[in-house]
Parts: sequence; C-alpha cells; structure tokens
Amino acid sequence: MIGFKKKGKSHTKAVKTVVDGIQFQSKLEVYVYHALKAAKIPADYEKHSYVLIQGFKSGIETWTKWKGVYRGRFNKVQPITYKPDFVCPTEQWVIEVKGRKFPSFMMRWKLFLRHLTMREMNTTVYLVSSEKEAKEAIIDIQKYFK
Repeated sequence: MIGFKKKGKSHTKAVKTVVDGIQFQSKLEVYVYHALKAAKIPADYEKHSYVLIQGFKSGIETWTKWKGVYRGRFNKVQPITYKPDFVCPTEQWVIEVKGRKFPSFMMRWKLFLRHLTMREMNTTVYLVSSEKEAKEAIIDIQKYFK
C-alpha cells in the first residue's frame, strides 16, 4: 500500500535533540531556539496550550467491538488542544516550526487561527519550514516587538 506508514515508523525524518535540558522535536526547532537566544528574544518552548474545542459527553450511542462483543456506550469526547512550538511570554507572537505539513496539522492550525480570531487575541503567527523563513521571522520580531 503506497502512502501508508509502517507500524512503528515516523512520517518524518525529524531527529529529536536535547539542548539545555530541553528535548526538541527536530533540528529546525533547535536552530530557531539558538537564533532566538542569540537575538536575546525571550520565548517559551511548548509551554502554552490552547483548547481549540472543548471536550464533551456524546449523546450518541456508539457501538464498538470489545473482546468479541459489540457494546453500546455514550463516549466522552476529549478536547482538541494545540501547543505551538515557541510563544512570546506575553503571547504577542507565536512561531510554529513545521518541516512537513500533513493534513491533520493543517486542520489543527486553521482551528488555532480561528481560536485566536474568535478571542480577538492580537497575536502575530509565524509558520516556518526552513532556516531562511526562521531568520525572516526573527528579524520581523526584532523589528516590531522590541
């Protein structure tokens, strides 16, 4: 089957790296961390979490097969949350580092943008996919947020 990942295999070639006691999900995130640090721009790494859609108890009976028997139950649906990579402590800007943009990420990203819009948060968001884009975002942050 073309397009399906094998069990236990990752979709990406990202290499997890530990720097200053922080585990980053990719080398591009490490690059952004070092660039922000060199520019003396304070940023929190994966500390801010946003609830995009609240969890709820489903009023729909769901039948699932469990131990060979179908059972009906009402499910609790977990909330949809989003945790951006780098966030300004005052939440003026957000940097999301993403090498490959899968459809599931793009849906969550759009929900995050909607969340910011609906709450009228005056936040600038940067979606960076390369070192060049990261440099441009940091220059922009230095220019407008210092």
